[in-house]
Amino acid sequence: MQQPMDAKLSRYNFWMMSLEGAIFWFAWAVLDGNTVVSVFINQTTGSLALAGFASTWRNCSCLITQLILGMYFHRVQSSARVMSRVGYMSRWVMLFMVPALLLGMWNEPAAWLFLALYGVFFLADGLISLLWLEIMVGTVQPNIRGRINGNQQIVGGALGLVASVGIRFIFGSSLPPPVQFAIIFGANGVLMIANAVVLGRIKEPPAQMQVRHPYIAPNAYFGSLWKLFRKNGAFRKVAYSRCLHTAVVLMVPMFILFGSSVCGLSVTQTASLVTFSVLGQISGGFLWGQLVSHRLSYRHVMGFSSAVNVVVMAMGLACFLLAGRVSLFAPLSVMVFLGMVNNCAHLGYTNHLFECVEPAERPHYLVLIALAMLPATFSSFLAGLIATHWGFGMVFGLGLALALCCAYIVLVRIGLRPKPAPQGA
Repeated sequence: MQQPMDAKLSRYNFWMMSLEGAIFWFAWAVLDGNTVVSVFINQTTGSLALAGFASTWRNCSCLITQLILGMYFHRVQSSARVMSRVGYMSRWVMLFMVPALLLGMWNEPAAWLFLALYGVFFLADGLISLLWLEIMVGTVQPNIRGRINGNQQIVGGALGLVASVGIRFIFGSSLPPPVQFAIIFGANGVLMIANAVVLGRIKEPPAQMQVRHPYIAPNAYFGSLWKLFRKNGAFRKVAYSRCLHTAVVLMVPMFILFGSSVCGLSVTQTASLVTFSVLGQISGGFLWGQLVSHRLSYRHVMGFSSAVNVVVMAMGLACFLLAGRVSLFAPLSVMVFLGMVNNCAHLGYTNHLFECVEPAERPHYLVLIALAMLPATFSSFLAGLIATHWGFGMVFGLGLALALCCAYIVLVRIGLRPKPAPQGA
């Protein structure tokens, strides 16, 4: 049976987690994966596939850590203490890019160093995310959890607007590209140090600071995960739809590359897409976190966002057919905006997952959802390969098919309203 929550601790963690996430998203608005990272990889290597691989590598790193951690999760004596220590050791790693770029590293060596540091950061972030979610669910009241994500996206996104103006100024300056990116990486590293400080202030109740379970062998552990997956049909529907949703959202960087390589967008126009990306983040945080999840339900977040995915990918296919005939900067801006709006919709899937599982089994299901999402993390990389060999039309067509499958599962199989319990149950 789940213990009652401390109201004072719930309010405290609500605000600290909101602040921590706001700083995190501000930092990643500076080093946005859908724009800045794609531009950096493209400028240093000229490879569409490697630009797509960056997003795949980011998400895959997180999931690998969560999968491995699952075997030892219940042996952690203090989630808050471990989360704080890992944060202090890993959040600032992008600062290593600054001296490397200023000392003349560029082209493929710079790209591979970045990918190595990117992987280290998100390997650690996978551990932090799992511990963070466990603390949030154990300390924050269910009806305000979605608002944490909303606050993070709104405040972080508003600050990110300032960052986007700075990025446009940097990209439009006469500074050489290595210096431009050194400034961006340095800003990200400094903000992430501030994030680590706030991360260390998040608390958990003393009752949770204990060894929960003894060691379990890997074969027994993965066998238990398979049993949990088979017994919970509601979880399987969430896992399938979350996997499809993630695969579609991770194709958003292809819009940037499509605009710069096919539509002939200038460097300034490409940088301007950062602004629309951040505006999408703010709007998504407000829409999903403050309006839909709070006033309706997490099911509605899933349903509405799946419909938006269909619209975005249909627009991508239409833009491909119109490329070279009309200016596509405006529709590409809308697509990037909506893509980032939907990037915030993961809070609906995560919080609905908590409604489908028993509290004692929650950490195992978090690992299961990470395992189920592993194939989706390759969507950016595969999209880059497909764009290289068969063109962007094939990418957008595949994205539309995945979006339609996701919408079917969410709107038809799961539904926007809970099914009534059988009479007499």
